[in-house]
Amino acid sequence: MMTYLDTVEKSVGVKPIIYTSDNYWKTYLAKAKWGCDYMLWLDKPGSIWPQQLWPWAGWTFWQYSYQAKLPGIPSNLGLNWFNGSKTELCQMVIQ
Repeated sequence: MMTYLDTVEKSVGVKPIIYTSDNYWKTYLAKAKWGCDYMLWLDKPGSIWPQQLWPWAGWTFWQYSYQAKLPGIPSNLGLNWFNGSKTELCQMVIQ
């Protein structure tokens, strides 16, 4: 995984965000201290604010639903929460 993350960062010039579920991380990467070097996009559907996932102090994005409907779009959409301000989100956009 580190090879992939390094390749993406060198190729794009931006540090990638890790998208994972807490179950996947705890099962396969539970001892990966290097995870906190990356922002976390947590895949955890539900209405309860997610608990901390080690080694991160918190998450940057939280995907809390896969079942959203939007008029004019025939399939379900995922809903995500950004843990920050609009200014912080805009600063993350690659120009």
